[in-house]
Amino acid sequence: MVLVAAVANKAEPATWADKAEAAARRDLDAWRGPRLPVDRFVVYITPDRRTFDEIATTKGRGPAAGVCVGLAPLTSTEGKQTRQAGCRVVVDGAGKGFATSDDAIFKSIVEHELGHAMVAGFAPAWTEHVSWVAEGFAESLPWSDPRMANMYNPTARAHVKDGGFTGRLPTDGEIHSADPATSSINYHLSMQAIRFLAEEFGTGKAHTFVAEVYRDASRLDAALTAATGLDRAAFERKWARYVKDHPGS
Repeated sequence: MVLVAAVANKAEPATWADKAEAAARRDLDAWRGPRLPVDRFVVYITPDRRTFDEIATTKGRGPAAGVCVGLAPLTSTEGKQTRQAGCRVVVDGAGKGFATSDDAIFKSIVEHELGHAMVAGFAPAWTEHVSWVAEGFAESLPWSDPRMANMYNPTARAHVKDGGFTGRLPTDGEIHSADPATSSINYHLSMQAIRFLAEEFGTGKAHTFVAEVYRDASRLDAALTAATGLDRAAFERKWARYVKDHPGS
């Protein structure tokens, strides 16, 4: 782990780096899929929101606390399916993860973004990811922390209990909605899809499914069947029951 911070924050980076290193190790230790393309990371903590927005290019995607941007190779790739060259992980140093002495929020943000960075190299350059798979996997890493055992997402819990849950897997637009509540709900539902897959069919199968969808998003249904023995409709029905049994948790 290499952590980069602004001179304005020069008193904090050693503490931040230790926490980020712990988050990286936890992510890597949790992985049960095929061999990862990377096991080293660079994280930049921005000094203010303006700098974060300039670098992260998250306009129209809601109030992100961090972002992982895939980097395409500089060499010519004409006629080839070249893999990502790496990732740029950026965290908002003026955000909620830095507003408290409790390191759980900071670590959860870093674990999420490094989750993206861990598996990004499976994907061809210039590809669009399936959001419920990508965000669900990244979100499943901090939510698997034992410290989260009694935590829940109140917005997602209310959504399910109030009858707003449709039983359908989240769309890209719902996950990346500019409305914070909609985005929060669907990030959580995506996480529950990956967590359900891991709990019901094994973490190895869940992580292999994630890697396969990154490699070729068009094979999502085939990868889901390989991991679960179910078609998408059957998986969705079982996952929907799981969500209703675990609203927001």
